[in-house]
Amino acid sequence: MPPPCARAYTPLPEDTRSALRELAVQAGIHPGSAVETLARQVEAYIKQAAVYDIAAPRQPAQEDFAVYFLTEGKRGWCMHFATAAACMLRALDVPARYVSGYVCTV
Repeated sequence: MPPPCARAYTPLPEDTRSALRELAVQAGIHPGSAVETLARQVEAYIKQAAVYDIAAPRQPAQEDFAVYFLTEGKRGWCMHFATAAACMLRALDVPARYVSGYVCTV
């Protein structure tokens, strides 16, 4: 991967990186595995780590969004799941980003 892409799609605050990497390792996810393997393992982990709930309460502002969702909140909607997956993949050195919205082609 070109260095500009790696710099754009892998940074995280160090405490977030460490916490998510530790969660991944505890879940049996092995950093350094093939990207597709990591993506599937992260998907499986996040599916079982939390419950989809559109009425989930707001997360505390002082808490890291992805870490709190996976360790304490454990309830959320698509934004929570996608953010947690992208952040965990980044913590495993897999370039990832979360994008939302709509495109109008008219």
